[in-house]
Amino acid sequence: MHYTCNRIFCQNNNSSNMKVDKINLINQESKNTKLSNIKDTAIQQLDGIVSSMPSDIRALINEAFVYKRIPKEYLLSSILFAFSSGTGLAFKINCMGYTNYANLYFTIIGSRGDTKSEAINIACKPLNKSDSENYKSYRKELKDHKKQEITSNKDEPVRKQFLLQDATIEAAKHVHFHNPYSIGVNLDEIYFLVQKMANERGNEGPAWRNFLLQGYTNLFIDIGRKTTDSYRLENSYPTLIGSTQHQFLKKNFANGNLESGFIDRMLFSNLLVDNSKISKEKLSEEILNNYHVLLKGLINYRKHIENEKRECNVILDKGVDEKLHEYSQILLNSKKKTT
Repeated sequence: MHYTCNRIFCQNNNSSNMKVDKINLINQESKNTKLSNIKDTAIQQLDGIVSSMPSDIRALINEAFVYKRIPKEYLLSSILFAFSSGTGLAFKINCMGYTNYANLYFTIIGSRGDTKSEAINIACKPLNKSDSENYKSYRKELKDHKKQEITSNKDEPVRKQFLLQDATIEAAKHVHFHNPYSIGVNLDEIYFLVQKMANERGNEGPAWRNFLLQGYTNLFIDIGRKTTDSYRLENSYPTLIGSTQHQFLKKNFANGNLESGFIDRMLFSNLLVDNSKISKEKLSEEILNNYHVLLKGLINYRKHIENEKRECNVILDKGVDEKLHEYSQILLNSKKKTT
């Protein structure tokens, strides 16, 4: 940058117009340098996070980038969402006087063909497989129940599931009631949900926003209707992932989403690393299977805790606790300084 400034000023600078042009050029190059530094820093941080992941997750992220051209940050966000959905209210930490659960909200930003959906599909495949198995069991139980409903006093079976892909807000709350430890909302295009939130004449969008705002801090959900049964969740645990295209991004900040704090709860995954080389090789089945075993193990462990209707308090070692405290203090200090 220093060399660039000297090179520009050492040229002919007799004309005032030329001086203005040179100053503009310096400002533009300075801006480009800052943007480059920000991206380089972000990539370094991404590499640091990926390298600290368990080996099976690290291998999946790196190989999917090479063989399927899936950006590392897309798959990392999707894996965090998948494990967040599998964790649910079964696990918690206590830190700085607060109880914290693992539900997260993600928006993956990119253009058409950036493999946004493929990242989510790979990460969530074990959850989708579990949902398919649970659905088959549910249909069988429902069929048996209808045959015996005259002589049986058993309640109608409920469908157990991890993920929702297309549902009204009423259906989402009802499903969460029957799956109280978590419900994951997976949206192919998150802007369509934002559009609903912007509709002042409809109730669906604002209800979704309230649900996600309350759910982020795991507050209770209390639903009462004249025509249907009332129900209550003492603690909620929705987790959310969706993708959006660049041109829709700014619309996510409009129509009350910024003011309500909905955007503050969103983790945006922008494109940082891009692989433009198409590979003839396939992603290793062994690596995929190792990832599936890892997530399936968490799901099975969570089921035992859920069946016992309890929570597991994850104890932080001293170093982790101090790092969280230090990081939170830095964020608070930064907030105080911003205008």
